[in-house]
Amino acid sequence: MARRHAKTKAYVEAYAKAYEVHNASARIIESLIREILADPPLEIHQISCRPKSIESVRLKLLEKRYKNPGRELTDALGVRVITYYSQDVDTVVDKLRESLKIDEKNSGDKRKALTLKEFGYKSVHLQAQTKRSWASNPKYSQIRNKWFEIQVRSILEHAWAEIEH
Repeated sequence: MARRHAKTKAYVEAYAKAYEVHNASARIIESLIREILADPPLEIHQISCRPKSIESVRLKLLEKRYKNPGRELTDALGVRVITYYSQDVDTVVDKLRESLKIDEKNSGDKRKALTLKEFGYKSVHLQAQTKRSWASNPKYSQIRNKWFEIQVRSILEHAWAEIEH
């Protein structure tokens, strides 16, 4: 137990020291997602990316009790893609799946947890990494081999998530 806490503490300290690098990576990931979704252009309300806050990392590591935080924490960098219409979510997800390496085991469609008459948190979560030409492009070298989480939802689903959060 004490060893796990020491690993957690060391990881959080290293994450905090590299926070500006994480911010830079987030900007690069956002640029990548914008480039992927630009051709053909899709109607997107918002694309944003951010690194998880240092406190959020600490709390998540304590809650999840990861043995290897460097490998198991896959959402330290998070992207939100918000569409105007719910029917566009699948189009965006398909385009991202074509262009990025997706960890299917750790990705999921939260929309499937609800019946047609239920209303609640709806979002598609993809654990992603660069692949093919994106991975070899010098513009994206800083994010090569980094996992990031992409949440795709409509503006209405986003409003609900913000209220619920």
